[in-house]
Amino acid sequence: MVSTKRQVLKDAVMAASIEPFLDHRILFCCGHFHSDYHLGIPYQLKKNHPRLKVAVIAMASAVEELTMKDRSSVADFIWVEE
Repeated sequence: MVSTKRQVLKDAVMAASIEPFLDHRILFCCGHFHSDYHLGIPYQLKKNHPRLKVAVIAMASAVEELTMKDRSSVADFIWVEE
């Protein structure tokens, strides 16, 4: 439980660091743990700014083991490299 609270706090701080720039398009890079399933940073941003449009991009390597249905839940876009 303590580590969960720490993670939520860390995501909230990272989201807060983005807030001054919300009047621009932003590409914010973070580890997948901070954005998968629109949790973490995207959740914090939407909680504080409900009308904000947020898109999550996942690396193909992070979702390749998942079913196609599950992949679509993880992110809005999948980045594929060859």
